[in-house]
Amino acid sequence: MPKRASGKALMFLVLLIALDDVAGGGASPALPGMIASFPDWPVEVIQSLVSLPSFAAVIVGLMFGKLTEKFSKRSLLFFGMIIFMIGGIAPAFLNSMPMIIIARAIIGFGLGITLPMSMNLIDDFWSGKTRDILMGVGNTSMAAIGGIIFQFGGGLLAVADWHHAYWVYLFPIIILVPMILWLPEPAVKAHAEVKVLKPEEQANMSRADKGQLTFPILAGTLIQILISAQILGVISNLPLVIVSEGLGDPATIGIVLSALTLATFPAGLFFGHYKAAFKKYYLPVSYIIAGLGVSIQYISHSMSGIIVGCVVMGLSMGLLLPGMYSRMSDIASKAQMSLGMGFVVVGQGFGQFIGPYYNSIVTVQILGLEIGRASIRTAAIGFITVGILWAIWMTIRGDVADRLQKSRSDIAA
Repeated sequence: MPKRASGKALMFLVLLIALDDVAGGGASPALPGMIASFPDWPVEVIQSLVSLPSFAAVIVGLMFGKLTEKFSKRSLLFFGMIIFMIGGIAPAFLNSMPMIIIARAIIGFGLGITLPMSMNLIDDFWSGKTRDILMGVGNTSMAAIGGIIFQFGGGLLAVADWHHAYWVYLFPIIILVPMILWLPEPAVKAHAEVKVLKPEEQANMSRADKGQLTFPILAGTLIQILISAQILGVISNLPLVIVSEGLGDPATIGIVLSALTLATFPAGLFFGHYKAAFKKYYLPVSYIIAGLGVSIQYISHSMSGIIVGCVVMGLSMGLLLPGMYSRMSDIASKAQMSLGMGFVVVGQGFGQFIGPYYNSIVTVQILGLEIGRASIRTAAIGFITVGILWAIWMTIRGDVADRLQKSRSDIAA
């Protein structure tokens, strides 16, 4: 067994794992070069290489609980990080699109282990307020730093050749080595006793009490899919706009995407105050802010304007991700909590995967426009439309979270 890191050193060690959470963006600066190298492949297929890891991560993430029952968390984490690096570096040596697609899926399988593991280990080692603080820092701030490293590093490396962008996936070595040396295996927690209900008691339980899927969770997941698709529509088309309009090179793309990711850092830190200020409308307002940021990108024909738009969009994204987890916590019963949190991951991963295809269908096939700047407009309209319609729905019908909270209060009374 390794010599256990203690105190702040252990906190830092566990938080390092979250640096890989948004690593899929490392491929974004390589997109223009790859599109030129593979002219026979549809552009949306190449764009989906950015989001494919997130989709593959969903598949493995759904099995995460079972995997932790069969293997030690240390072994599982090391395996996930190793296949993450193998899949990440592989495209640097490949000139076959099918093989590159397989490599990107392998990254996702690694992410399906490391992404939930970062939050799971925090829950294993800490509790109470300390745990909540670390989850917030890991879910937003550390992930933002990791995104900057992968996007900016990939941009610098892609200047000479798009293959070189994938060398950025060697970065996790500096995480893996201290994990091997100092990360202990967490102690096994005792499972809470499960009460066995009689058949008649089960029959009287609602779907929420049984931990089953309900309309509010399904609706929230569908919205998450749509919003994640809009985000990927922006991230996968901004590189095309920058290069095709002569605004910059792959290094510029890395800088722009890094500015977007960096802006999520402070937003996650003041999320609690933001939610308290806007109450039940905090998510619709976040969508509208995202739409305003993307609108700035659309109307800007200079790098300074595009960066401003990315910063505004990044601030909204720093509110959206913890916002969706918070939303599920508000609308799900205690029995549905794991289901609801899992569906946030499913919505995010699936939405990111279909993003390029969704944007292509709306922009090209329905509106008859070309991908690129027109796709940015499609995303802006989508963000603002969802935000406004959801706010109207909440005002007319009331918020299910408010009703659920009132029901809980009545039961407690």
